[in-house]
Amino acid sequence: MTVVRMQGLGALTERGLLGAATDFGKACTGAFDDPLWNWPHTTRRRNGETVSSPRNLVDSGDLRDSLMPPEQAGNAVRLTWTSDHAGEVFLGAPGKPGRNLPEYVARSFNFPAAFLHHAGLL
Repeated sequence: MTVVRMQGLGALTERGLLGAATDFGKACTGAFDDPLWNWPHTTRRRNGETVSSPRNLVDSGDLRDSLMPPEQAGNAVRLTWTSDHAGEVFLGAPGKPGRNLPEYVARSFNFPAAFLHHAGLL
């Protein structure tokens, strides 16, 4: 049996949230390589590779590598990709469909288990 005292609840919650966000960020980084994204055109990537559909989201790796460490403020955590084309890739742009990688990962990511693990409750 685990006993949680109310005075320790804030720290436990913050530790669980930060750990879950860190794990989620790692899962997102790994998912960039999943070849499941539909794209209506053939593209020549910067490395010379020609890709069609379905494909992964890695061209130069700039977007994948731009994920910053989670920012935590109390009971809120933010993940930020700093690449200048993060919004265009994830949300889309005129003539370009969005490929919302964070949403895709969130569908199968077990947030409660990650939270409980990092909070020390599992």
